[in-house]
Amino acid sequence: MLLTRAAVPMMREAGWGRIINNTTSFRTMLRVLPYGATKAALEASSAVWAAELAGSGITVNVLIPGGPTVTPFIGAESGWARDAMLRPSIMGSPLAWLVSDKAGNFTG
Repeated sequence: MLLTRAAVPMMREAGWGRIINNTTSFRTMLRVLPYGATKAALEASSAVWAAELAGSGITVNVLIPGGPTVTPFIGAESGWARDAMLRPSIMGSPLAWLVSDKAGNFTG
């Protein structure tokens, strides 16, 4: 959130920018605290920023992997087998699209 606050003035000056936050699946939010709660707050903040920055040339979006993803934040106590979890690399293609000019009208 601090990084967004620092970057937005420069993006406004340029008339262009991309803010892309990464969250977790809803199932993960419910099972992994406090990680899930902070990701829920990030999603809410992103929705507010998208509305506040609408029409400025700055887009704000959230990438959601679609299920539990192998990260150090998801411990063994979560109950998910690590070999059955999604790999972070699945976020690459959607991320590349969101930073592209093609996604210029896609926000929120």
